[in-house]
Amino acid sequence: MRFCKSAALPLAASLVLALSACAQETPGSSPAILEEQQVISASSSSEASSDPAPPMPESPPAVSDPPPVSSVPSSSSSSSSSEPSKETEVVFSLSTDTVKAGDNLFLFAQGIPDENPEISAQSDLEFDPVFYLYDDKWVAAMPIRYTLTPGEYQITLSWEQTSQTFPITVTDGGFEVESFTVDQSVADATINDNGANAEYEEITRPLKNMGDPEKYWSGKFVMPLEQETLRISSSFGYTRIVNGVASIHGGVDFPAPQDTPVTAPNRGRVLYAGYLQLTGNTVVVEHGFGLKSWYYHMNSLDCQTGDMLETGDPIGKVGTTGFSTGNHLHFAMSVNNVYVNPWQYLENDMLP
Repeated sequence: MRFCKSAALPLAASLVLALSACAQETPGSSPAILEEQQVISASSSSEASSDPAPPMPESPPAVSDPPPVSSVPSSSSSSSSSEPSKETEVVFSLSTDTVKAGDNLFLFAQGIPDENPEISAQSDLEFDPVFYLYDDKWVAAMPIRYTLTPGEYQITLSWEQTSQTFPITVTDGGFEVESFTVDQSVADATINDNGANAEYEEITRPLKNMGDPEKYWSGKFVMPLEQETLRISSSFGYTRIVNGVASIHGGVDFPAPQDTPVTAPNRGRVLYAGYLQLTGNTVVVEHGFGLKSWYYHMNSLDCQTGDMLETGDPIGKVGTTGFSTGNHLHFAMSVNNVYVNPWQYLENDMLP
């Protein structure tokens, strides 16, 4: 189990479905790691959520030297405590024991010293969580894959001789199916291009594997687009059949006029701002503790790698670059390399 020292939402919006796309994985020789989503045959789309995803490391090694964050003082940098007395009780807890597929919960451990805690979390949820020091407790985000079959699961938290097992109920995410066509020349230049996929993998894989040991965000996230421009053409977790190939969408697509401003939905540090053949003008923001937001297909960028953004700061402008059928913003959120439903953070203060 990895750990780090340190110092959290779906909005009620009218859903107007319009054609607009961003890319998913394709079978065969094209890895298409656009959303880390599984590909299923078009003839068996009803079984999308149960087909196994291509093998991918779920508990990547900790980044030994994460990018500096000294420009933003940690709220917990002075909260180191001495080893607890014998009377200190170790308490484990969960933010919830019932969670929808595609959402995430939080794990907590209290009464553990802030030096070399070695907290372990063993589960059948296909993810190895990272614990960070937050106020007087250790906390880790536990994403529930949107491809996970609803049912009963469990997780065991342990530290030294203390351990506790918690049951977790995973419910249906309520995902739908949609189908549309993308111009073949666009597909061949992006999602079907081995070079485009290799470039995306090379740039994004290290970003997914890291997490800043500080909670930058606070309260609910806000929409990255102005409310009056809000429409949805493809929502999170949808099974999408694009040019006959079925996959599962890892974000939310918001159609909007070209050059509509895209702004930061909460405080965070820009891990990457640049152009990728697969996703066009792309920005990745680390909000702390491995929680990230992703922005694809923009016409232009208004931030740079390394910038510290406050809520409402400019990120870029809506466009249709990369694997796209029209002007829109693909907005996604992930916990490390697992994409989670952005609506939970837009509706709730996930980690007060």
